[in-house]
Amino acid sequence: MLKHDDIISLIDSMAAALRKRGEIDNSLIVGIHSGGAWIAQHLHQRLDHPQPIGMLDISFYRDDFTRIGLNPQVKSSDLP
Repeated sequence: MLKHDDIISLIDSMAAALRKRGEIDNSLIVGIHSGGAWIAQHLHQRLDHPQPIGMLDISFYRDDFTRIGLNPQVKSSDLP
């Protein structure tokens, strides 16, 4: 399992790769509640991205409900 510092290092690498491509200003960053939201937030901060960050709730579109049950905690989807 990856440690927190390893994950932050990967996010830093992602930010560096996106900066190198030079297409940051024409893109949007969208995180998926709940696992990807914090990654998107860290990436957004590291890039000092000019556009607002979006968050997407996919609670009703999951395919693992047989394992986790049908009790999703629905969050709002906030898209720029």
